[in-house]
Amino acid sequence: MVSVGYAELEEKLRGTSRLADYLIDQLVEWNATVPVGEPLSTAPWVTRQPLDWSGSDGRLFRTVPAPRFGREGGYLPGAGHPIRVFDQVDVRYLLEDMFAKIRLFGREEVSRLGH
Repeated sequence: MVSVGYAELEEKLRGTSRLADYLIDQLVEWNATVPVGEPLSTAPWVTRQPLDWSGSDGRLFRTVPAPRFGREGGYLPGAGHPIRVFDQVDVRYLLEDMFAKIRLFGREEVSRLGH
């Protein structure tokens, strides 16, 4: 699980770019429609780990058949094509990298617009 609270999003990203403000606002709005509570908590579906990382058993990932999603949003048996599943994720690396990229985008946006 990857969790980040509203205060952390506000502190680290609010005001760094129009994109950051938009993403925060969309998250707050979406979370108001579902019973998830304040923190954003989700599975890290897409992340990139440093290439030398390995899990406690020495594996970087395991390969499994890709799941399908049912009408209710749950997983159904695999569709057949292989996907990589990471059993462990460096959550702080994932979040700090995302925060840094969004802030960098804001600085580049300001530079492009000449402000």
